[in-house]
Amino acid sequence: MSNFIQALSAYQRFDPSGWVAAFMHLPLWAALICLALGVALLAAGSGGTFRLIAAPLGLATGLLWAGPTMLGFGIEHPPQLPAMAGLGLMLLGLAFPSGLLFFALGLPLGVAGGKIAGPADFVLGFAPGFLLGGVVGAAAHRTVGAVLSSLLGGWMLTLGLLALLAPFTGLAHRAAAHPWLVLGFAGLLAVGGGFYQIFLRPSPEEAEKLRREKLREAQRLAEKAELERRWGGKA
Repeated sequence: MSNFIQALSAYQRFDPSGWVAAFMHLPLWAALICLALGVALLAAGSGGTFRLIAAPLGLATGLLWAGPTMLGFGIEHPPQLPAMAGLGLMLLGLAFPSGLLFFALGLPLGVAGGKIAGPADFVLGFAPGFLLGGVVGAAAHRTVGAVLSSLLGGWMLTLGLLALLAPFTGLAHRAAAHPWLVLGFAGLLAVGGGFYQIFLRPSPEEAEKLRREKLREAQRLAEKAELERRWGGKA
């Protein structure tokens, strides 16, 4: 588990090789889970199902960004803080998914802005990035949810494939030597998933409207059949 947490730390910095190498820490069962979750995220990651995705997203957000945020502010924190923050954000994701997106988008942009500003002016760089990312994430939660779920789904599917192939062929390790090709493959999956969810998959409102129309049509047909049965009986 410690090796996997160490692999996740690569996602706190710009390290394409480290991002790809995370598949080496996935056992076979975890690879299969990544494959299944990746497909689910690409196909139906936004909308009403986002509540289920928001929980692990909240956990990952806390694990990855709570530490760098405190470090940027110059606040020493116990080693348990990222896990505690992840648990809190996981619960927030289950209860209030759009609120979770405030932190899921705001914290990474805030930390990035703080690092650009430099250690002395971290707060000045963190605040606008955090607020801007948070507001966008919360206000456009369906679109942002589709984009984030597609990015995460494409990457999880890619890592799952690499981990699944690694014990049987050297293709996975050869691919890991070219991280940009792996990122490009995951990006293509994410673009396809995002396009489907935003432009082709009905929104929750549209899906509810279609459901009600089908229900009304079924009731109309049932009433028509009952009326015909009654008239047929009288004849």
